[in-house]
Amino acid sequence: FDPERRYFGGPPRAPRFELIELMLTLGAETDDPWGTMGRAALETMSSKLLDSDGGMRRMAIGLDWEQVQPEKLLERNARMLDLLTLEFRRSGRKSDRDQLLRVAKFISEKLGLADGSFAAALCESCPGGRDNTALTDANAMASAALIRAGAVTGETDLVGRGLSGVSF
Repeated sequence: FDPERRYFGGPPRAPRFELIELMLTLGAETDDPWGTMGRAALETMSSKLLDSDGGMRRMAIGLDWEQVQPEKLLERNARMLDLLTLEFRRSGRKSDRDQLLRVAKFISEKLGLADGSFAAALCESCPGGRDNTALTDANAMASAALIRAGAVTGETDLVGRGLSGVSF
């Protein structure tokens, strides 16, 4: 963990979901330093890779988060929603809730397909700007993340959207 940059390792700056989840979990059980590092890494990743529409971009090439790759992949957004939900469950902060709701809205509205499933990605090189492939594992991740987020926030529409993702 690099305390100055509030993240792990060198470039490329890819999401480290499992490591951050472990640190947040350890922090909830044993408190510092794990929780502090996990929260710092989550905040840094959020500030660098989340777009104004709530979607998480794929990664950044440079050490200081330059050259952000614009693709917004369903599986990465689902994992981000899970981390934000985990952190909101711990903190109860309105800002954490607002951020997880933005990501959930992005998944539901920007990646949601008419049959209830979710598109694999938004990408500039895809026809129409979106890869409408419904990948089974990524759809399962997104559905589960929406259901968990809805349960934690009390937003029953998120639970319903997650359930529609498993019945497409």
